Amino acid sequence: MTLMSKPQTTIYSGTRVEEAGPGDVRVDGRPLSPAPSQRVANHSPDGFNWGYGGSGPAQLALGILLDYYGKGAPEVRFYQDFKFRVVAALPQGAAWTMTGAQIESAMREIVAERETRSA
Repeated sequence: MTLMSKPQTTIYSGTRVEEAGPGDVRVDGRPLSPAPSQRVANHSPDGFNWGYGGSGPAQLALGILLDYYGKGAPEVRFYQDFKFRVVAALPQGAAWTMTGAQIESAMREIVAERETRSA
């Protein structure tokens, strides 16, 4: 794993602005923009979403990992795995929070599974 650019106490949170619209995602209370992740892979021009395995959740997974680890971090390449393991499991119609420690834990499991499959 790489050195993280954020502390384990970092808090990511999401709330639904509209019933069917993109979600408002924040990092320690500040908005997380989808723009940096869209420059890497534009899955969802509408922004972030969660609670299923589609394009909005892919954008959120990429956005969270880019923000937490930084663009050059090896963990970022596993954002689709993070989407299915973590982001798709978030409650679709409700607010959620996740800490940096939870992100690291999920990524340790993902990387270990990937290494086991490739061995």
